[in-house]
Amino acid sequence: SSFEVAYLAALVRLDIDDVYERLDVLLNEYGLGRPAEPRGDLDVYTIHHPLLAEVLRERGAVNAPRWRRLHRRLLKILEEETGSWDDELRVRAVEIAVGAEDDAKARELALAAAVRQFRLGAVTKARQLVQVALAHGEDSLSAHRLLAECMVAEGDHVAAADACAAAMRTPPAERDESFSVRLLWARSLRMTNDWDGVRALLAELEAESADVGADEVLAEVRMLEAEVVLCGPVQDPEECVRLCSGVYDMTSDPALQARALGHRGLAYLAGNDPDSAEVWLNRAIDVAREKEHPYAEYEAVHCLSKKTIACLELDRAWELLMELARTSDVSGVASESPFHLRDS
Repeated sequence: SSFEVAYLAALVRLDIDDVYERLDVLLNEYGLGRPAEPRGDLDVYTIHHPLLAEVLRERGAVNAPRWRRLHRRLLKILEEETGSWDDELRVRAVEIAVGAEDDAKARELALAAAVRQFRLGAVTKARQLVQVALAHGEDSLSAHRLLAECMVAEGDHVAAADACAAAMRTPPAERDESFSVRLLWARSLRMTNDWDGVRALLAELEAESADVGADEVLAEVRMLEAEVVLCGPVQDPEECVRLCSGVYDMTSDPALQARALGHRGLAYLAGNDPDSAEVWLNRAIDVAREKEHPYAEYEAVHCLSKKTIACLELDRAWELLMELARTSDVSGVASESPFHLRDS
């Protein structure tokens, strides 16, 4: 319901002073519009009454050819901007391209805005934008992978697995892209307890990564194997410890190292050795903090909180959950479906 005065003047082909005079009447005589926070050098007004905004939208959409033509003109005005678009305008440009019925622009703008919003941590908005891109004909591996990453962040692992499957049906991609999508797919299947599907994907990835010498990918595969033998239908804590030890030595990724140490600690816990579990879970936290990796630290503290809950150290468990909440608030990690809310 907000608009920039300069863009409005260009859209309706009026002198900008003329537009300001009309806005002044709407503001002072009718109370229908009001100034909003400026964006850079642009003066912004907002339509004060939400019902008026809805009526204007409906009236505009009734005349479809004019509605489409105005959106195309507005999109052209925005593209002629000399300055760079801010994040708000990137998202609004998607809606304008959709209104202009320009599928190519809608795909391009929606995917670019989705990537940006995902990096900012606005996962739900990123998911909505990538869905717009897909609805307007985008069918690339990167689009389906981004949708899967959004679904994972939102905790919808069934939809994430479907998105990964769709990604692998797109034209052949680089090997690294294929590895990353199938790893995400396997992790999503693991979260839905599809153990046969996970094992099939992991066996395929392990064979391929061994052939090409992709140690980091192999470390990811082994880490997921360790999680499966710890959490799957047949628990094998000793095998989990062996796999986690190998992962730690194989990778230089602090998040993966911390995860390996954390799951090693959980394996000792599953083997009724809470003292050893405490040692390795604290080592996982130390590694994450030493490498200044917020998400790895969040995961490591979460593993320790699970141990305290399992051992009925409830006061300490609550302190750790509050620490997880502070970490999430400060760094933005796990902002969409945080573990600490469920565990609390």
